[in-house]
Amino acid sequence: MTFPLPGSFGLFSAEVLLLAVVGCTVWFVGNLLMPQLPAAVVPGPVTAPMPDVHPADLDRITRFELGGTPIRGEKLDVASEIRWTLSALKPRAAFGLVRLEVAVQPGLALWLDQTACRKMLLDVVGQVMEAAPTGRVLVTAFLHGGRVQIGASNDSAVLSREAAASALRPVDAIVAFHGGSLEVDSRAGQGMTATIRLPRFTQAPAPATPAATVTAAPARPAIAEPLEASLQG
Repeated sequence: MTFPLPGSFGLFSAEVLLLAVVGCTVWFVGNLLMPQLPAAVVPGPVTAPMPDVHPADLDRITRFELGGTPIRGEKLDVASEIRWTLSALKPRAAFGLVRLEVAVQPGLALWLDQTACRKMLLDVVGQVMEAAPTGRVLVTAFLHGGRVQIGASNDSAVLSREAAASALRPVDAIVAFHGGSLEVDSRAGQGMTATIRLPRFTQAPAPATPAATVTAAPARPAIAEPLEASLQG
């Protein structure tokens, strides 16, 4: 079936119109799942220098488990941690033909254990990346409602929301331990977004004050008084 159009446009088949409608719908829904960024935070390709990732460090972070590794909080620069994460995932992105983009508000900081932070980012960004083979993945970070919001989104997810949430359940526990929350929105064939919200760093927590130690005088044995009386008599 064809549809006449005025002017010099000629005839368009129903198939062409259907493809146009489907393409616009997929573009709209895919972008609808992307986070609403502040005007000053503009997505773009990864152009900043990428840090080296040592295999031993990557293996240690990958095997991190909450409760099995000591936690030590420190001030972390969000942009630096995201650059490290993208550098670690770059080979997987190249293998899967995934196009990585980033949009990070400068000056953001968190008070977290670095190993736990990198474990969270590796798992979240890695999961979103694996759910979008040959697609686009956008990693974002900005201040929202007094919290640092870190997200990873794709435009062609292959997982349902339930499957995506189940895959990220270990990350949810780590995020909650650090006072944050994890939200996952995934629609098969449309897009996926995983969002971490964490308290913004303002100042280092005060060191824990050791409890006062009270040393009680040793109790006198019950036999002491009769013994003293007999000696005095």
